[in-house]
Amino acid sequence: MTDLLTILQEQIDGYQKTCLIYAAAKSGLMDALITPKSVNALASELGLQRDPLDRSLRCLSDLKLVEATGGLYSLTESGTLLSSQHPNSQRYRTLAAGEQYLLPWSQLLYSLQTGKPSFEKVFGMTPWRLRQENSRASEVFDAYLENEATEHLDFILDKLDLSGADSVLDIGGGKGQLVSRISKRAASGQAIVFDQPHVIQGVTEVASISGDFFESIPEGFSVYLMKSVLHDWPDRECIAILRNCRQAMSSLSKLCIIERTTDTNVPDTHFVDVHMLVITGGRERSLDQYRSLLDEAGLEIDRVISTASPFSILMCHAQS
Repeated sequence: MTDLLTILQEQIDGYQKTCLIYAAAKSGLMDALITPKSVNALASELGLQRDPLDRSLRCLSDLKLVEATGGLYSLTESGTLLSSQHPNSQRYRTLAAGEQYLLPWSQLLYSLQTGKPSFEKVFGMTPWRLRQENSRASEVFDAYLENEATEHLDFILDKLDLSGADSVLDIGGGKGQLVSRISKRAASGQAIVFDQPHVIQGVTEVASISGDFFESIPEGFSVYLMKSVLHDWPDRECIAILRNCRQAMSSLSKLCIIERTTDTNVPDTHFVDVHMLVITGGRERSLDQYRSLLDEAGLEIDRVISTASPFSILMCHAQS
């Protein structure tokens, strides 16, 4: 019983760890600790109060993110992941959690009672509107996605055969992380990212087209890609997006949907599902649920490809 009680109490107190790690990342502490420093030196460099910093460093030490040797603090191997210099940095994931996700999750009960995303209750707007109006929020989210791309996209592309495609359109592809990797692999012909004007503003590394996938999707591509788009939306909106895909596709075009599915035993999928409820009003879905949405739009699945990431690839074509 004691062990069960301890585990439960640690789960209840998880907010403390999230806020501690956020403060460490936001303040620049984890970057400052690339080289070992004393508490006094850190307080002076970062403009922080010595006593609360010292107490917080002890907590970070308990989490094995920093360690103290001879009066100097330094990063542990885990702690380096919170440095902006690490190639797989989790700094922007942490900033997004502290600035965009923590408060909506604290209002999960609202979502349970209404079925609506609590993000809009907290911020008074959708996450897309927030990032459109707040450049800092957009920068944090984009950097977070870039880190996720580093973590997962190569595993996805290892299984995604685009060798016969003369043109690829990445729908809702953000800053073009997926298109960039496709182009570097020379796995297909021309690859273009399609997203809203404010999203692709400043994108220069890859070709882009601006637009709104709820209005129309450019025609004439042999392959249409959508990664982590449909899980953002309720069923009605998903069907609208898929119908626009179907209208843009020729009889030979393929649609590749890249999403988590609830049929797999991927860790955290259930938490990601509730996260979508809280933040966007979307959800993670089973293959049967995707089949139902696709059927409504005149599309169907050819095959499902597993990857070494949490994502599966749903290869689809237009119904005859």
